[in-house]
Amino acid sequence: MEIKKYTKEEILKLIDKIAEELSFEPALIKAIVMTESSFNQFAETPYARGLMQISKPALATVNGIFLTGYKWEQLFDAEVNITVGTLYLDWLYDYFSTKFPENEFIEDYVVMSYNWGVGNVVKWLLSTKASNNFIDENVPDETKAHLFDTIWWYNYFKKKG
Repeated sequence: MEIKKYTKEEILKLIDKIAEELSFEPALIKAIVMTESSFNQFAETPYARGLMQISKPALATVNGIFLTGYKWEQLFDAEVNITVGTLYLDWLYDYFSTKFPENEFIEDYVVMSYNWGVGNVVKWLLSTKASNNFIDENVPDETKAHLFDTIWWYNYFKKKG
């Protein structure tokens, strides 16, 4: 099966379509795509693949919660990758909104979890004093950089539309 190669403009339109279908903020999806793969739908590391760099644990989470049945081999397909990534982001929002209600940093926790993992972020939050919820020395530099880059691109795409 041959996978359709999308241009950046086509990917941006696809993100808008999927974001609307799933009622999710398109600017955050675009920011994750830019940070994770720079719009390279065939990006691959030993741990993740595609536009949103979906990991096997993230794929398993989406398949388990949303009963989607997506396969690792499908993640170079832009539509599948963006759908899985968006469902995962949606789940992260729900998870942190429920576990840490009335917290103004939910978006940051979501982005950090996308890079560092949910368990690590929760462990960090539970070990950080409530008055001290800032990015401290216990958060890896890679995750701090990921958060900074993603939020920067998020603001860019929110302004650009």
